[in-house]
Amino acid sequence: AAGVRRVLVCSGRIAYDLMAERDKRGRSDVAVVRMERLSPLPRVTLTELLGRYGDAEVVWVQDEPENMGPWNFVKGRLYEALGDDYRIRRTSRAESGSPATGSLAVHKQEQQELLERAFAGIGD
Repeated sequence: AAGVRRVLVCSGRIAYDLMAERDKRGRSDVAVVRMERLSPLPRVTLTELLGRYGDAEVVWVQDEPENMGPWNFVKGRLYEALGDDYRIRRTSRAESGSPATGSLAVHKQEQQELLERAFAGIGD
């Protein structure tokens, strides 16, 4: 935990993609935290867990579009739970009127772009 520079917090299947990408890139400085119980938010557990990573950047990652998925529900609760100790940012698909593109090729392209943003700028 001492060498972790970024903690990717997510919910659902995206955790497996993030872990696979982390392993493919050989990024031992990235931790993936998968939250499955969002309500009530496990504040004590989350605070203790993130506390292990010191001043690592916290990023919420979701594969749903920005205006869908859990981000809008979770962001305020994360700030309430973590206070000013953490700067939390989000990465997701762009806002959309539909949860899916309807095209496997576009979905794969968006998924790769999402993974790129999740790992971008970690002192590469």
